[in-house]
Amino acid sequence: MTNDYLSQAALPREVTLITRDVVTSTSTELIALAKNGAAEYTLLTARTQYAGHGQHGRPFFSPSGGVYFSLLLRPALHPDIAETVTLTAAVAVCEVCEAAFGVTARIKPVNDVLVNNRKICGILAEAFDGPDGFFVVLGIGVNLTQPRGGFPEHLPNAGAVTDLPPDSLSDERLLEFLAAVVTQFLALYRNDVNIVRREYAARVENMPYKY
Repeated sequence: MTNDYLSQAALPREVTLITRDVVTSTSTELIALAKNGAAEYTLLTARTQYAGHGQHGRPFFSPSGGVYFSLLLRPALHPDIAETVTLTAAVAVCEVCEAAFGVTARIKPVNDVLVNNRKICGILAEAFDGPDGFFVVLGIGVNLTQPRGGFPEHLPNAGAVTDLPPDSLSDERLLEFLAAVVTQFLALYRNDVNIVRREYAARVENMPYKY
């Protein structure tokens, strides 16, 4: 993805976009920026991460051909906001995956999105108190294509949204997906949280099985 092209993304007007080629983790970089005063809705995206992580520091495999990003939120302090952000993000990813690729997406609580019973997305919302007040960094990684050599053996449940080979999706397609997820997340985030909870619960209940 080139900076010039990404600057033309159909992102909400309030979003400030930062692009990277390779990072340790988009969330790690964005947390540092947030502590130094980055504005709400700063969005940091990268082609790949070599130290992407999920809950409890579990690694998230981030090969090229996916979409990996973190979004900075500065909500009013609320004890359950990180959970609410996580649920909202899971619903947004499901809806965009289905609209963009014609798949059926389900949720494995609390923060995994599954397609064909394989984890295709990791979501992690982390809350902090910084010099400029309370903030949340929402990290999302979506494997859209199959990685070269397949997924690592230590990730037996990992999968991708499509059966396409790596790097088969154009920059434009990746960009459209990124913009759609962020746009849908913000729309849901600003809506009635009970609507989001109902949609989340429906996608959990409709899983073919739970593991």
